[in-house]
Amino acid sequence: MEPKQAGMAVIGFEPLFVGADEKTAAAGQSIFLPDDYGYQVFLVRSGRVRIYRNSPDGRELTLAIIGPGEIFGEIALLDGGGRTATALALVETHLAVLDREKFLKTIADQPETALVLMMLLCRRLRQTDEMVEEMTFLGVKERLRNLINRLDSRGGRDLVASLTHQDLADMIGTSRESVTRAMMEMRKEARRA
Repeated sequence: MEPKQAGMAVIGFEPLFVGADEKTAAAGQSIFLPDDYGYQVFLVRSGRVRIYRNSPDGRELTLAIIGPGEIFGEIALLDGGGRTATALALVETHLAVLDREKFLKTIADQPETALVLMMLLCRRLRQTDEMVEEMTFLGVKERLRNLINRLDSRGGRDLVASLTHQDLADMIGTSRESVTRAMMEMRKEARRA
């Protein structure tokens, strides 16, 4: 969850998941696939989950990396449609799992939680807008620099260091080779500065 925003008290999703089922996903294990029926929402207790989409030619685009305290799977749960992406555990990940009926009842019973959910959805929509803008208007090096800054602010250097050049490429919609070239250019710039 995001910290306090616009004068609102900090409200997390953890209280919704008290008594929820628990699940462990091994590193590399899919949690759900596109078009799966979305009858559950997940809270990451520990670990990290990559949310991504595949192109018809097999390329991948990472939409988000979800960490402890964050939820995922809410889109299909709320609209009753299929999953829109793949969710993959990056490391061993412990999840709390809530079914649709209980989640929607809790939201109805606790309007402040519905407001937090709306804020989360708006934040994710803003991130998607930023991603589209960057992919349209910025070069690889600028997109990579922006991504590293965002990841640094979320998980520190450990998160950035844990990602491969291919992971970074998947997150900015380019090739691994382009990321490697951009990283070399950024290192040269840093040495000159």
